[in-house]
Amino acid sequence: MGNPCTAMNQRNSQDMSSSEHSLMKASWIKDGGYLFLAAFRRETTEQSYSRTQSTYNRNWKRLAPTLKKKTEESPSLYHPELRKQWKHYIRSGVPDKLARSVILKLFSIKGSDIEYHPLLMEVFSGKIPETFTLVPTFSTATSIEKILSRYYINSVGEAALKRILWVIHNYHPFVKFCPQIVGALSLLLVYLNENEAYALITKLLINSRQEKETSFKRHFTCTKREHSILVQETSNLIRRDMRGLATFLDSQNFDLNKLISDMLNCFFVGYFRISCLLRILLCFLCEGNKTLIRVIYGVFNILQRELPYRQEQIEVYIKNQCCSLTSCDDLLRTGFRALISRQDFISEQPEPESVSEHIAGLFRLSIQLQSNIMSVCHFDLIWSHLPANFRILAPKFILSSQECGVTLRELENRSSLYPPSTPMLFLAQTKTGETLGAFIDCTIQSNKKSSQMVNSFVFQLEPEPRFYHSSESEAWINFSKDELSFGKNEHDIAFSIDSGFETCSFHSSKTYGTTNIGSQVFQIKLLESFVLQ
Repeated sequence: MGNPCTAMNQRNSQDMSSSEHSLMKASWIKDGGYLFLAAFRRETTEQSYSRTQSTYNRNWKRLAPTLKKKTEESPSLYHPELRKQWKHYIRSGVPDKLARSVILKLFSIKGSDIEYHPLLMEVFSGKIPETFTLVPTFSTATSIEKILSRYYINSVGEAALKRILWVIHNYHPFVKFCPQIVGALSLLLVYLNENEAYALITKLLINSRQEKETSFKRHFTCTKREHSILVQETSNLIRRDMRGLATFLDSQNFDLNKLISDMLNCFFVGYFRISCLLRILLCFLCEGNKTLIRVIYGVFNILQRELPYRQEQIEVYIKNQCCSLTSCDDLLRTGFRALISRQDFISEQPEPESVSEHIAGLFRLSIQLQSNIMSVCHFDLIWSHLPANFRILAPKFILSSQECGVTLRELENRSSLYPPSTPMLFLAQTKTGETLGAFIDCTIQSNKKSSQMVNSFVFQLEPEPRFYHSSESEAWINFSKDELSFGKNEHDIAFSIDSGFETCSFHSSKTYGTTNIGSQVFQIKLLESFVLQ
């Protein structure tokens, strides 16, 4: 038995070493920044790395045509019409070989536009140093080592990190207290060279300083007050949604704010493995400091049931559990369920007393998403297409086709329990891998076989997101014993679901603008329905 097993392991090893995603042969390391390969290898296996990168690469190959088209349409991928779409792609994981290119394109950074070297020469009086006695940390820490417990960049990268910190200290005096810049910059240097890293961090700092929200979301806090408010708001979010955990921590006299502050200060270096850190970094670049809040939220959400029974001290237990994660899929999936304010925490947030476009853009509830079809990325994508007055609502699950004997009649009965003006969402996962659905601004009522809708749309989430909105006041939902259909009349139907939840269909509809897709019938694997409350 031993010989076949040995032979199998040898074959696996050979296959892995020849993989285009092998860490041993990764060309992005040569083309990128200053990765310390030995540190990377300590925290990930060749097999795990290759498997993860293959998954990321498959996703991005599928998206490549869309990304290329979008890139040609706008010189900056941070264009408002593109940012939301890129956000979902980046959350799913960026292949290492593409990360540098994505970062530079995302922020429109070109080598010819970078004016770093003259600043560097001026700061150090014409002589570029390799060693340093003191380095600004933008915190109370007296050295970088007191913020970062480890480096993932080589000695050349460490010197570059310290030089950039000195230039920032001299040319960005508004940065008073920003310890997380050290960890973020050390990770950026895994992908970027010194000039590129400085150009990017400068953009993030300048845009973080803006009083009004720009196309860039706030990334860094620049004063102690801003940092303290960020910590407190993160703590409030955890206490609001995890009251049992909050009660336990208080009973142990545990300083939650102190731990949150430490996690933010080091940018999670020392808490997570490098594979997770780099994925968090990419999400952070695209979405700002909300990513950090969501990661912390995800940590406590995942560990809240186990914490009361841990053997170690609470802080040690949390750090050990974070370091044990080989993948951050569950962490990000859980963290991104906390749909926090789009507005910066340091600004005053308006009370959601009235529904308006302004409030809808700033105020969104934290939810627990109950769906076997809709991921958090799907949720964000769908919610971005909702009318402003519905974006502050959260989905409530009411029916699944997995329930024994469920039919269209049962859907009618359950939806009738809610007011007629309650919005509904339908999702269908097909046996061939598509994810389809419809949104309507009313419920299905047992006493009405058809209802006019002011706001509705049908959509496809997989394999590629597509949304088709109805013409105002022309769309109807029609209910019969045979099917549920969305359209204008029996001759103009965009989407339909049969009474037994066995098939769903897309049709050519002028009302929904689906005239170019023709008629397609899909076998349903799973169907779910929600009301929005």
